[in-house]
Amino acid sequence: MATYNGGQYLDCQIQSLIWQTNQDFTVYVHDDCSTDNTLDIVNSYSEKYPGQFVVVKDMTTKGRGARDSFFFLLEHIDSKYYMFCDQDDIWLPTKIELTSDRMKKEETRNPGVPIMVYSDLLLVDQKAVPTGQTLWEKAKMKSQWYDTIKANYVWLGRYWGCTIMMNKRAKDVSVPIDNRSYGHDIWAGLMVNLHQGKCVGMDCCTILYRQHSQNTSGGVPSFNGSAYYRKRLGKILHFYHTNKKMYLLSHELAGCNVWQFVIAKLHLILGRFF
Repeated sequence: MATYNGGQYLDCQIQSLIWQTNQDFTVYVHDDCSTDNTLDIVNSYSEKYPGQFVVVKDMTTKGRGARDSFFFLLEHIDSKYYMFCDQDDIWLPTKIELTSDRMKKEETRNPGVPIMVYSDLLLVDQKAVPTGQTLWEKAKMKSQWYDTIKANYVWLGRYWGCTIMMNKRAKDVSVPIDNRSYGHDIWAGLMVNLHQGKCVGMDCCTILYRQHSQNTSGGVPSFNGSAYYRKRLGKILHFYHTNKKMYLLSHELAGCNVWQFVIAKLHLILGRFF
């Protein structure tokens, strides 16, 4: 779990972990220099549940950000399986059970390979009231195309970090993270795909994904056809430089050529209209 000034929502998230039907886990917490009561909350649970909630000390005196906080934990923890946990969501009671069961099935079918399992997310507002949409529906990511390396070429995937479970092999191929990467989840997906692994999406929701003004990562934009792209046209220069950076990184890391990148980008754009 990566935390930063999350005191407002942290209790709800931690309680949802305590209520999991599968209790075979340890929560390792990296706090990114919080200035509110976040660490007090985490420490209270560490005292109440010794050994199940562990604060991982970090000697840095400045913020790492969400991406690097998660990879700091990934690099310092040794386990058979790994899950990323945001501070402000709510895990549904069977999240760990369902994901773990699917992981073990995939490992049986694909022994010895990197595997990443993840799910859809139910969008909720600041008070955890459902909005009536899932993330995959809103972002138009129901297609399994988003699980493939072709989506990785344009630095996309439908694996949001807070739903992911990685096996040890997936962790090994993912660390260390490249500082140019756009996110810890997309980087992990790219590395799994590059090493002939499996990115497996479960077509169900395992998490209440809270949307609010303080989201430090993972907020979901609205893809409303022409209105979305009119707004994008106003940032055309930024759009060009961003995509150039995406392409150069995909070319270097994954051997993506210009046509593969353009085709992936067109697939993404057309998929949000139809």
